[in-house]
Amino acid sequence: MQSRLKLFAPSLLFIALVLLCLPFHRALEYDGDEGVNLMKALLYQNGYSLYGEIWSDQPPFLTYLLAQWMRLFGNTLFAARLLILFFAGSIVFCLIHLCAPRRHLITCLMVPLLLVFADQFLRLSVAVMIGLPSLALALISIALLVEREVRIPLWRIALSAIIMALALQTKLSAAITIAPALMMLGCNSYRRALLWFAIAFATWLLVGLLFGESLLQQMVLPHWQARESTLLTRRLHLFMEMLRADSKLLIASLLAAFLLAIRREKNALPPLIWVGIALIVLATHAPLWPHHYMLLLLPACWLLGLGIEQTVQKATYRQPLSQLAAIAFLLALSGTLLHLPQMIARSKQQTLVEFPVECQRLIHQLADNSALDQWVITDRPIFAFYANRLIPPPLAVATRKRIATGNLDLADLVAAVKEYHPAVILCSRHTLYLEPLAQWLLEENYQLLEEAYVPFRPLQGQTLTTKLFTPSDTKSIR
Repeated sequence: MQSRLKLFAPSLLFIALVLLCLPFHRALEYDGDEGVNLMKALLYQNGYSLYGEIWSDQPPFLTYLLAQWMRLFGNTLFAARLLILFFAGSIVFCLIHLCAPRRHLITCLMVPLLLVFADQFLRLSVAVMIGLPSLALALISIALLVEREVRIPLWRIALSAIIMALALQTKLSAAITIAPALMMLGCNSYRRALLWFAIAFATWLLVGLLFGESLLQQMVLPHWQARESTLLTRRLHLFMEMLRADSKLLIASLLAAFLLAIRREKNALPPLIWVGIALIVLATHAPLWPHHYMLLLLPACWLLGLGIEQTVQKATYRQPLSQLAAIAFLLALSGTLLHLPQMIARSKQQTLVEFPVECQRLIHQLADNSALDQWVITDRPIFAFYANRLIPPPLAVATRKRIATGNLDLADLVAAVKEYHPAVILCSRHTLYLEPLAQWLLEENYQLLEEAYVPFRPLQGQTLTTKLFTPSDTKSIR
């Protein structure tokens, strides 16, 4: 009973403290992708099909799950962010399960503490984005493969494979966790590893077919084109910033890996393989965004937890090299803990996002100038979500990547205006087509109702020129 309490308590406490202390329901948006994911779910909820009507370059599972979740609990940002928070709580649970087989109290406390206040984690725990849920599902899949004393039953292998397939159908970057999962099975039985892979692949394929997923056209080509785009660079400086942001934690993780290698601990191989793959991916991937850091952080915390557990279990080491490795690890861990106040301050800064008055006013304008059954077009879909208005399905995903890769251009915007006759057009984030679109709208019976400078990333002092257009007369344009 006490062992189970140590396993469940940290994740439940994390969720409870976030709900009590973090006013995430008041934040406008933690990332531009939040509005995109919410709008896709809202359109799907209203009967529009993914990939057929709704343009999307990401797998379908979170869109489907979010649509059903909001159908049950309401189309509110709080409900959507609560779902993501539960995924974050499952990450805390799985890491303790993987790191602390004997449930030592110090491991059960320190791993969640360092994870939660690591760079980006708290922000992504309440941001409606696909990366964290995908990795949460992958960790659940891996946790099901932990073999303690008895042989893993086949039902757990099958369930793990199905959950891994859902992780891949949430975001394809979860594929980097396949190798660690196979390592956990392959060490004991290659046949079981092959069975797991076959079930995972079959499930992934089946889910894709059920949703009519266009694998090549919308899943592969846009991401490949993004690598070649001159507007989306590899941004190696961001990769270096990721390493510097939690340098003490990452160094402690590497020293933990060294200690585990000396002790010949096989359970360190899966997270070590994951870390190696993540480093290669982050160093070569384009475009690179801050949320990609989760690919490296989670296995690093896994290694850190294993190192703490190893040190607690074996307080004395006979081999001099083991003694030196343990001392070096404990010193690095102490340095990380001393850095904890700065980590907490950074997490607070990343999560306490305001709801600017200018944005509230624009959302009211958007709602006041359109009816519930009228379309609106905006490149900030979070505004449309707050106003309970729908964006035309082909324009639900108006991201920087889609524009940079040529999958959304001025001709597409003009065609959408002619087909859907929107009551309001609000241009803000993407300035590439703002001026030519504004000129065309003024020629096509639209008027510029308001032009404002709206805060976009207040912490960085960034503002966006925002233009709001409505039809010149009370009738929709024809």
